[in-house]
Amino acid sequence: MIFPKAKKIARELGWHKTKNGVFGLYKEYLFEITDASIWSSPQHKLVTISFEELPEEKRFAISENLHLHKKELKFTAYDVRQNGIVVQFIENFRYTKIATVYHLMDHIVSLLNEYEVPTHKDCQSCHSTSQLGFYEVENGGMHLCKTCFTKHEKHIDLAIQATNQKRKNYLSGSVGAALFSIIGIIAWVFVAVYLGYLASAMSIVIGYLALKGYDYFKGKQGNLTKYIIVSINIGSIVIANLLTVLGILMNEGFQLTEAIEIFQMNSEVQNLLYSNLGLSFVLAFFVWVSFFVSLRYKMPYIRFAEKV
Repeated sequence: MIFPKAKKIARELGWHKTKNGVFGLYKEYLFEITDASIWSSPQHKLVTISFEELPEEKRFAISENLHLHKKELKFTAYDVRQNGIVVQFIENFRYTKIATVYHLMDHIVSLLNEYEVPTHKDCQSCHSTSQLGFYEVENGGMHLCKTCFTKHEKHIDLAIQATNQKRKNYLSGSVGAALFSIIGIIAWVFVAVYLGYLASAMSIVIGYLALKGYDYFKGKQGNLTKYIIVSINIGSIVIANLLTVLGILMNEGFQLTEAIEIFQMNSEVQNLLYSNLGLSFVLAFFVWVSFFVSLRYKMPYIRFAEKV
């Protein structure tokens, strides 16, 4: 999500956008501004500057300068890397002013000029000055010539093919998820029947066992993955609760057929199953939510960046 202040800066400077931020040239250096997700804690804004790899002495000098001017520039933290600088503004109680962002960028541009850091008015990869364009990639934005864009595109295609070759299909992942879930079911029944503890919390464990099994059997990573894992998790929870009830009855001295008959005829036993199922699903719900948030398998990409 791109926040309003980042959009305003981008419109003023004619920048382009990525999924999570805006980027472009400012005084011939490549900057990117991103805001943390609204769910992040603490809330923060990042200003990133990319450049060619710098020797250690220049990085140290730039770092020392930023440290000395930290209060003046009003940022929270910074990181001077080999090929860029990341500056963080914490925004828990108030948002960063646009003027503050510009002040930071001006200060950094002055520093980069002072230490003769090459600009990015040319291609980031080959320094060509012809057929330049701004491109969006999965982790930000790039300024490339058409030739280097084509090279990046081919490299990504090869990476996607390699990933697909390592992974099998949804069926193999489903088998792995089911087999690993059986381990959780066995543990669930043992804890409930032989140790006498309420085992509904095992629904959380079974969820992660299913995910582990899916990955171990190299299941295909795609949009169906989360639905497969959650479906297997639901089935496993039902089976575990049913086996627990039957196990408790058999532990009381009943034969399996007798335990099944009691379950079918006795409303109190059925209510016990339903109440345990309800608790299990409530606990598992939070795991399922995390799956739907985290299991978003996205392939790398590069494409023309749109202007804000």
